[in-house]
Amino acid sequence: MKPAILHHLEQEVHAWQRSLEFFKQENTMLKYRLSEMVDETDNEALLKSAEVFQNEFLKNDELLDRFSTSLRSFSATLNNQVTKQKADIIQEQNRLRKNIHEFEKQFFVTATEFNSRMLPLF
Repeated sequence: MKPAILHHLEQEVHAWQRSLEFFKQENTMLKYRLSEMVDETDNEALLKSAEVFQNEFLKNDELLDRFSTSLRSFSATLNNQVTKQKADIIQEQNRLRKNIHEFEKQFFVTATEFNSRMLPLF
C-alpha cells in the first residue's frame, strides 16, 4: 500500500479515537446528570424516563468499548499491512467510518432527547 494512503488511514483512525474519547466523556456526564436528577426526585414519570435513558447510556458505553477495540485492532492491521490486501483494509475502513458515523448521529439524538424530555420533568 502507498505510504500516503496508509498515512491518511492512520490519521482517520486517530481522529476517530479522539472522537470516541469525547463521546465517552459526554456519556459519563449524561449519566452523572441523570444520577443527580434521580437522587433529587420522587417524580414517577421522571424515574420511568430515567430508566430508559440509563439503558441507552449503558448501551453507548458498550458500543464505545467495542469501537475502541475495533480501532485498536484496525490500527494494528495498518501497522502490519502485509496480512491484508489493500481492498480489505479500505473495506474495513469504510465499515468503521459508517458505524462510527451512525453512532455519532444516534448519540446526539439521544442526548437531545434526554435534555428535552428530562429537564421539564425535573
